Amino acid sequence: MQDDAFTIEEFSDHNSAVNVDMNGGIEECSFRLGVHITDVNHFVLKNDENDMNAAAIEGGYRTHNGEYRKHMLPENIREHCALRKNTQKVEHLCNL
Repeated sequence: MQDDAFTIEEFSDHNSAVNVDMNGGIEECSFRLGVHITDVNHFVLKNDENDMNAAAIEGGYRTHNGEYRKHMLPENIREHCALRKNTQKVEHLCNL
């Protein structure tokens, strides 16, 4: 993940993040939005135990007040997928 990217999920697993770059001067500037999404498929194989358990949770849900979260994946996989500064992770990046 790029050093200037930040997570957009305050109380979650940090599996997505964004960064914004500004190019040009104040009069003729342009912006580029980078959207970073963890590649969970790198860690979870189709139809393996983790995939089947995640599917059984029906999408998983969490409240953003931090009181309750229902995770789709075990903690060790969530930690591998967490996008944190100064770390290398398998992710997809889309620049808009």
